[in-house]
Amino acid sequence: MGIQNFPTALQPIIQQGFLEREFQQALRSRLGYRAVADREEIAVGIGETLTKTRAGLKPSVTTPLAPALNTNLDNGLTPTGWGVEQYTLTLNFYAATADLNMVTSRVGIASQFLQNAYTNGEQAARSLDELARNALFQAYFGGNTRVATALGSAGPTIAVDDVRGFQSVFVNGIQVPVSSANPLTVAVGAGNGDNYTRLTNYIAATLEAGMGLYVGLVINAALLRNIRSTLMAFLSALQSQGMIGTTDGSTAFAVICDTINNPPTRLALGYVQADAQIRYQGINEKFLVNLDGGVGVLVTSTNTASSSGGGSGSGPGGGGTGGTASVTVSAPGSATAGTALALSGTVSPSGSSVSVALSGSGTVLPSSGFVAATVSSGTWSAHVTPAAAGTVFAWAKTSTTGITGVSAAITVAAASGGGTASVTVTAPGSGTAGTALALSGTVAPSGSSVSVALSGSGTVPPTSGFVAATVSGGTWSASVTPSAAGTLFAWADTSTTGVTGVSAAITVSAAPSSATLTWNLVPAGPYTAGQGGIGANALLHPGTAATGVQFGWSSSASVAPTVWATGTLAATEGNGDTLWAAFINAPATAGTYFAWVESVDGAEKAVTAAVTVT
Repeated sequence: MGIQNFPTALQPIIQQGFLEREFQQALRSRLGYRAVADREEIAVGIGETLTKTRAGLKPSVTTPLAPALNTNLDNGLTPTGWGVEQYTLTLNFYAATADLNMVTSRVGIASQFLQNAYTNGEQAARSLDELARNALFQAYFGGNTRVATALGSAGPTIAVDDVRGFQSVFVNGIQVPVSSANPLTVAVGAGNGDNYTRLTNYIAATLEAGMGLYVGLVINAALLRNIRSTLMAFLSALQSQGMIGTTDGSTAFAVICDTINNPPTRLALGYVQADAQIRYQGINEKFLVNLDGGVGVLVTSTNTASSSGGGSGSGPGGGGTGGTASVTVSAPGSATAGTALALSGTVSPSGSSVSVALSGSGTVLPSSGFVAATVSSGTWSAHVTPAAAGTVFAWAKTSTTGITGVSAAITVAAASGGGTASVTVTAPGSGTAGTALALSGTVAPSGSSVSVALSGSGTVPPTSGFVAATVSGGTWSASVTPSAAGTLFAWADTSTTGVTGVSAAITVSAAPSSATLTWNLVPAGPYTAGQGGIGANALLHPGTAATGVQFGWSSSASVAPTVWATGTLAATEGNGDTLWAAFINAPATAGTYFAWVESVDGAEKAVTAAVTVT
């Protein structure tokens, strides 16, 4: 108990301030450099300096011997040799001492003799390890230095901050001092520069600060996947910010963290390894522009002449001066009133817009009734429907060049039933993909067979996909199922009369999604305002349900964020599900927030519980 608890009269006779009768040892270095270095044996009785010779190897042979060259006694081979390398070892002695005061050793709190022996022994061991470190670092840092003072102009001397690796050169495998007879070639300006070091230090510091959250967790497939997704998201953010990248825009990094580089023997020891490869970007230190200027410089250029319109069309109305613009019309020789005619032709210049119409005259261009044709490079196609029997001509004109063309005469026969044939289509204004649409309508003559189909066009009937309708007298009914969302039209065709009908536009919405988006690594907080490097990832099922996923913060669990962080595809599961990840920053203002993850089309989303930001 404390001395103050004793009676006041006894406190002066209690001695205080004793010295503990032992020395605490100083902090010691971890010695490991000697274990890295190779040990060389030196026999006794041959001096303190020894030169050793190491035989070199021959290069690998990866090209098969061609049978045609396998001739003569040498089998068509050219002999090659192997080289040698010599290096010199010198035994050196290192020593240190300490005095021992016999008087103070006797009266000290502990034996100074034993402490001196311990301290000297530690000094000797550390000195040997430091000598090994210096030798290893000398080789590692040798041959790479920095210019201390830039030259104002070309000169024979340059000042650098380290000459290790520049003082000797190998000649026939023997290391000799650099001299005029044995020069050493040095490249000035090569290397990664300090940008390499600064980026490496930044990446290392970020990983050290952000990856510690995985230490202490259970080692399983989810842990390996989360580690990989975190690294992928971080590196993806670096590339999106232009800190790393490639010249062709491809992915500048690769991450492995699975059973490939984490075998069971390593995991059993509690070690988890992630391997990352990152492509750094070089610095444009020298930019060259070749300039050739002067009064006598001859500049060569190529002029491409342009023509304006002209030429004769394929029918009346042609004209112009260029001779290259044209439009032709191909049409069937006969048709039926009320049935669409398939027209086609060519157009020049390629890609010019074309419109078509029918007329009773083959010499006078119609003034109305034109419909736009579908143009594909130098060809076009269209459908027009003759309203009555007779002889008609199909006309085509180009709005680009003003050239016109006309077909041969087309004989149009009256529709069956005396020209009263008709079919109408009634369809709902909206529907859902995958759900049948109920169609109905009227048909004349009564009892004519009707088939129906859906099309994305309200002017050109479909050429396939028709199904038979149920006809009852002058009415019919049918069901068709849209396969995808969009705007469709229902077409009805009577095989008896050849007359077609089309409904008003039908708006088809997408079928309800069965996809799910669930949190995998939840940003649960609490966080400080503006805190960065918060890892988050979510699993999309199925992986094809969306092309991307985004993450963000909102002060509401029902109102989506206005600012999003784009997710990175971190992994694809065996069942096709995709794992998306991102690093997000906490909101800049303290408060209660909700973390959102949402597919880019907004169809799937997930929201966390309330997160506190201080």
